[in-house]
Amino acid sequence: MAPALLLDFDGTLCASLDALRAAYHGFLAGHGRTGSDREFDRLNGPPLAIIARLLARRHGLTEPPEILLGRYRALARRAQDGARPAAGAGRLLAAARGRYAVAVVTSADGPTVAAWLARHALAVDLVVGGGETTAGKPDPAPYRLALARLGADAATSLAVEDSVQGARSALGAGVATAYLGRVLPAGLAGHPLIRGPVDGLDAVIPLL
Repeated sequence: MAPALLLDFDGTLCASLDALRAAYHGFLAGHGRTGSDREFDRLNGPPLAIIARLLARRHGLTEPPEILLGRYRALARRAQDGARPAAGAGRLLAAARGRYAVAVVTSADGPTVAAWLARHALAVDLVVGGGETTAGKPDPAPYRLALARLGADAATSLAVEDSVQGARSALGAGVATAYLGRVLPAGLAGHPLIRGPVDGLDAVIPLL
């Protein structure tokens, strides 16, 4: 079985986190509510449908769930469309080419992510998008699906994540995980499969 490099999208391969943060605040402001950066950080990882449902419950939004989800999804797509690849994205994919099967494992919409990758000439073997499994991050199901589709071995693969929820998803699937950030969150410290923290995608290359 081949090893795989499994990459999160928002905040990892795509430098979209600031734009998505603004979209989150804009979504709540549009309903007369006020968000917080702390809440946004806690919601970094799960699929948009879950995020929209949680925001509706926490902030008392009464519109139909499909309307709220559609509005949030449109804001998120606009944020992603305007984002650039994260520094080192091309170099990391080039370093993995021929040695690893490469997949993007994301809670974002799969076709939207695939189109963004094509626009920026970033080639991967597979995109596993939000909604393709019955449970999203932090459940390990998205990473297990990516490994199965690639025919890859979890024990020799590497995931790259920028959120606790995403890292728990990869670790739960038995994949060593490089955590992007300056400080390793307490909830991940000490896990035998955690790598890092790593400060950017260029710092992932020596881990391959």
